[in-house]
Amino acid sequence: MTDIESAVQAYLDRRTERIADTLAQLVRIPTVNPYSGDPHPAGEAEGQRFFRELMRDAGGETEFLSVPADVYRQSGILGPRERVWNGRENLLGRFAFGDEGRPAILLNGHMDTIGVSDFDGEPFTGLRDGDIIHGRGASDCKGGLVAGLFALEALRAAEAPLNCTVLFESVVDEECNGGGAGTLACCLAGILGRYCIVLDGMYGELYTGCQGVATVEITVRGRAGHGSLGGVSAVEKLLVVKRALDQLSAERAREYPGYHVNVGVLRAGLAPWVVPSHGWLTANINYPLEERRDDLGRHGAVVRERLETLIAEACHEDDWLRAHPAEVVWVKDLPPFGIDDTPCRADSDRLVAAAQGAFAAVTGQARPAIGDLHAWGDAAHLARTGNMPVLGMGAGEPGTAHSATEYNLISNVRNIAAAVALTILRLNEP
Repeated sequence: MTDIESAVQAYLDRRTERIADTLAQLVRIPTVNPYSGDPHPAGEAEGQRFFRELMRDAGGETEFLSVPADVYRQSGILGPRERVWNGRENLLGRFAFGDEGRPAILLNGHMDTIGVSDFDGEPFTGLRDGDIIHGRGASDCKGGLVAGLFALEALRAAEAPLNCTVLFESVVDEECNGGGAGTLACCLAGILGRYCIVLDGMYGELYTGCQGVATVEITVRGRAGHGSLGGVSAVEKLLVVKRALDQLSAERAREYPGYHVNVGVLRAGLAPWVVPSHGWLTANINYPLEERRDDLGRHGAVVRERLETLIAEACHEDDWLRAHPAEVVWVKDLPPFGIDDTPCRADSDRLVAAAQGAFAAVTGQARPAIGDLHAWGDAAHLARTGNMPVLGMGAGEPGTAHSATEYNLISNVRNIAAAVALTILRLNEP
């Protein structure tokens, strides 16, 4: 480890309490995505304003970037319809080091969180318990945002001999059926770097690829009637459709283990004294890179067509559904990516080597393996639309993201701050 790298580590050791306080403060600011399903979601704005001041204190120049209303059309991505972007701006920070002679390095993380209606306890206390900070967003992905901030602060404090610009994006709408609109807006606006580090994901998992995901909404009709006299129950017809999804799930488990079909919502009916006339379910279907099709808006055409076939077959075998077939609507289709999507494999390999070496130096562990994120993330847009070499280096405690007891470890955040800083140092070497 070089003297500068040791100085970065020492600085972050001295700032551990400040790292903990900053993460706790950020967790206390509700930034629940407006489309979370919560009754009164806060949105990202207050968190972005708070983080802007932190960026400025760390020596960054900041600005807000709006999301265009037609961001998905411009990007050739199927994304959720009719989302509103007023008061939901991306935050951009520009950190200049030296004479800025080398191409920029980009950091990216998201400010929005999922909802808290099913959180176990108070979600926004930022309560500290030893090495732990509790609360929604602590792991996904406010810990990553704080790590990126302190990485840049440490580089400046150590007077690192850098000659580059680091761009830092805190983006909106990654969560809650979002299609990564915030990150897409940054890519479309030309906020790009030679290398990109995504601060989202689990601690210890470095990734250069992610799964694709398609979200489907399926609606069935029944015939209302008195609960004591009968009708055609939409519940029963919805279960016919659910069995088609179960069949798809079993097929996927055999062919592509780890790529899941998740029925997240299933609703029907108004009251127990009325036969329900409408039913609705929505599901996420993950798919691998080998199934991706370069068909704009239909990157997951293979699995989408298979589900449509299974539903059509199920409806044909049911007398009511044969005459009143289920309605299938695809809400979003976000493509996967892999390391071979990069425009320059040599740059990707250099990014991977720098990050592996940095993480190993910080933790004293063996060089971590590189794999794929076992979900979808904004890294896919940065690689495909942004056309950059991308590596994910998250700070989240494994298994806690989206959970009812989300928390993170302060040591995770401190270590990722150091690993990001050392990665930037190594990328800036001749």
